[in-house]
Amino acid sequence: MGRVSCCAAALWALASCTSAVPNDPVVTVDELGVRYRGLARESVEDFNSVKFADDTSGSRRFAPPQPYTLGCNSSSGDEEEILHCLRDVPMDKLTETAMGYAMENHPPAGLFTFIPSVDDDFLPDRQSVLYKAGRFAQVPIVYGWTHDDGATNAGPATGYQSEADIKTAIRGFAHALTDDDYAELFALYPASEFDEEVHNYEARKAAADPTVSVHYFRAARILRDLLFTCSSLEFAAEIRKRSDDPSSVRLYDLNQSTVTPLLQGAGMVWLSGAVHGSDMDYLYNNMFPREKLSEADLEVSDRMLAAFINFAYAGDPNGDGAEAASSWPEAFPSMVNGASSQSKPALNVQLIGGPWGTGSCHLTPDTGSREGSFAPEQMDMQHPMVDSTKYGEMGGNERLQHGQRELERDRLQERCGFINTLAEKLGR
Repeated sequence: MGRVSCCAAALWALASCTSAVPNDPVVTVDELGVRYRGLARESVEDFNSVKFADDTSGSRRFAPPQPYTLGCNSSSGDEEEILHCLRDVPMDKLTETAMGYAMENHPPAGLFTFIPSVDDDFLPDRQSVLYKAGRFAQVPIVYGWTHDDGATNAGPATGYQSEADIKTAIRGFAHALTDDDYAELFALYPASEFDEEVHNYEARKAAADPTVSVHYFRAARILRDLLFTCSSLEFAAEIRKRSDDPSSVRLYDLNQSTVTPLLQGAGMVWLSGAVHGSDMDYLYNNMFPREKLSEADLEVSDRMLAAFINFAYAGDPNGDGAEAASSWPEAFPSMVNGASSQSKPALNVQLIGGPWGTGSCHLTPDTGSREGSFAPEQMDMQHPMVDSTKYGEMGGNERLQHGQRELERDRLQERCGFINTLAEKLGR
C-alpha cells in the first residue's frame, strides 16, 4: 500500500501502485559516490509482497532495460559513466523506453516490471527491516487504503468455487507461505464472516448476473490486507513510535469510487465498492474531468483535496470552522511518547465517502476479534450495503455507526498482527 508523495515537510501515502516517480522516505546507502536518498522509482511500500512474489529468498533482481537502447552503453562497464549519460537523456525518452520495455516483458500494461529489489546497493534490505530499524525520514504522514483494495487483485469473481481457489490467487503474489500459514490465515477470514458480502451482492445483482462464491470475497479481503493494509499499519506504527508528535500519523479508509459504473458496465458486476486506485481519481481526476463528476463524487473530491492541501501546508488535514465537525484524528491515540501499553495499539481511522459517510472511527485492540465484542451472528442482514454509486437515506450518525461496524468486522489489529509476522515470506 502505499504510494508516497512529498510536499515540504509532509508525506502522504495513497493506496495505489505507481509508474511515476514518487519520493521515498526510506534512507538508502551511498554507492558510486552519489547520495541516493528519496529518489527511488518506486516507494519502499509500493507493491509490498508483490515485489518478491516468485522469489522465496526475497532478493531476486529483475533485469533492467538495457542502457544501450538509450545510447548509454560503456565498453568498460563503467557504471558512473552510464549514470552520467542517463542523466542527460530527456525525461520523455526515458519514459518511452521504460514503458516499451515494461509492456514487452509484462503485457499488456507492463505492471510489476520495475519493482524494488534488495540489491545491497540502492536498497540495502527489505522495507520492514529498514523501517523497524528507524531508517526513514521522520515527517508527518497520512496512510490510506480503499475499502475494496484487493478486489481487482483477486481476479474474476466467477473463478472461485472453493478455498483452494483462494490459495491459487495468493500464490500469484506470495507463494512462500506454508500449509500452516494458510490454515491460520483462513481461520482469520472464515467464510461465515463474509456471508454479508454474498447477501449484499445477491440483493443488488440482476437476474442475468453470475453467482459469486463467498470465497471470492474472502480472497479479496485477504489480498487487500496482505498487499496493502497490514504493512501500511505496521509502518505507520513505527513512524509514530519514533515521533514526539501525537499527530504525526493519520489513517483513512476510502469507500467511494468514480469508476464503479465503468466496471459494472464492463460486466464486472461484483466490483461495486472502492477498488484499488480510487483515491487517485479524486485527487488527480485520473478518469473524469471535474465537470463530469457526480455531486457525490465532487463532494468527496473537494473534501480530500482540502484535507491533503491542509496537510501538505501545515501537517494537519483538518480545516478551520465548519470543517472541524468532521475532524480527522491522529491514528494512534493510546501511544504516549511513542509507546503504547498495548501490544496492538488502538486505532483511529477516518472513513471517507460512500454509504457510510465521512468521519472518524475508533478501533480498540479487541474490537471485532474472535475474543472481542463482535460476532457474526450480531450482523443485521436487513440492511445490505448499497452500491458506492447509490447512497442510502440513513442520517449521518447512523451511516457512521454502520461504518464503525464494518471496520470492526475487518478485525484489522488481529488479522494484521498475524500477517505482519509473515513479512519475510512475503518479501517485505
